[in-house]
Amino acid sequence: RHRWESICSRTSFCAGSLPAEVLRAEMEFQRGQTYRPLRRLEGLDDRSLHGGDDGADEGFLERSRLLRADLLHGLGLTHAALTTLGDPGEDPSQNLRDAWVNLQLAAGAREAAIENLLPVFQRHPGDPALGSLLATLQTDVGQLESAAKVWEELSRFHPADPDLHMERARVLSRLGRIDEALALLDEV
Repeated sequence: RHRWESICSRTSFCAGSLPAEVLRAEMEFQRGQTYRPLRRLEGLDDRSLHGGDDGADEGFLERSRLLRADLLHGLGLTHAALTTLGDPGEDPSQNLRDAWVNLQLAAGAREAAIENLLPVFQRHPGDPALGSLLATLQTDVGQLESAAKVWEELSRFHPADPDLHMERARVLSRLGRIDEALALLDEV
């Protein structure tokens, strides 16, 4: 027992710690359980963390939020899942951003997804996955001018990517700017 207490004093991976509870919940979820891992994860965000000085618990905190959101969404509680994720913040991780956008799309909130993606894209204008998602959503809701600008920005960062030019040409043609679209296709 003394040896285990010594190990626990040097790591954050002890019974009842955030990492241990998140891993248990993930394993229960893999076994097909829903309510048990959900109960296990309740209140983990609010609880004081063991050994949180090294930042290791921060990753487990995000995993806890993502798993809780996934469990709630699986129960048909999409809005509760969005609340669980909270505001993705200024510069969310890829996983948190993707989960947030996917839940907003599941809730039918495309405009909200665009609103949350736009400032992140402005900080990372060369991110092709982010920009493609943003431009596609903008196109889907009829924000064609905005979509064309996103495709143009992506094309500047990735001039050798023909798919980006073709997507931009597609949006330009929908805007009635056929000559501009054809000129882009000639460049590809």
